[in-house]
Amino acid sequence: MSSASSSSASLTTAGSGSSTTLADFPTSFTVKELGLAALAVHNVLEPWYIEHVFLGGYMALVTGHDRAVDSVDVECRKKLFIGLDKVAVLFEDHPDFEIVPKVRPNTLRIVYLPMNVPVNLMMRGLHDLMIPGDLQHLTIGGSRLPFLSYTNFVVEKIRASAERWHAADAEDLIYMCRYRSMDWEPKVVRGRVKKAVVRKAAERHRCLAPQFQSMGF
Repeated sequence: MSSASSSSASLTTAGSGSSTTLADFPTSFTVKELGLAALAVHNVLEPWYIEHVFLGGYMALVTGHDRAVDSVDVECRKKLFIGLDKVAVLFEDHPDFEIVPKVRPNTLRIVYLPMNVPVNLMMRGLHDLMIPGDLQHLTIGGSRLPFLSYTNFVVEKIRASAERWHAADAEDLIYMCRYRSMDWEPKVVRGRVKKAVVRKAAERHRCLAPQFQSMGF
């Protein structure tokens, strides 16, 4: 197994014995493939009481937004003396996972080998979005997995839209406004997102201006 600091981006697909690079992974996975990867990650973290939620593109897909998703995003609660290095140990010797070089700060990049699904394990200190009692568990393939609440999913997507140019962030927000508006609370969103962040998101993604107006910003 390679370590998180490995300089090689290649890995061996389970059971194949062949070397594969991250560039060779599919640009999109099915809900079933992503769900199997998410469940496998959950089964590693849960016994060690590492609080976590699934979010990002995988959550968008689960909510019904039919779009391309190329990985599973997982946010772990940051705790004293427990960092990503400690979390990495849980996956280093697991036969179903491979640790590969980081692609972004504060992120552990692993691959679920049976499906070749990349997984981004993050620990960014988003405690305001992982409030006990404000999470939700959705049943995926017969198993209950933890996700952000729909309200905090919107909050996280607004923040992401302000920080980067990814069109998928804006598309997810538009989807939540148009088709899932009854599932989240605009008033709570306004209380958790600063207007300066909203302005920056609107500057990066002009298409979001009408959505922010509908939220009451």
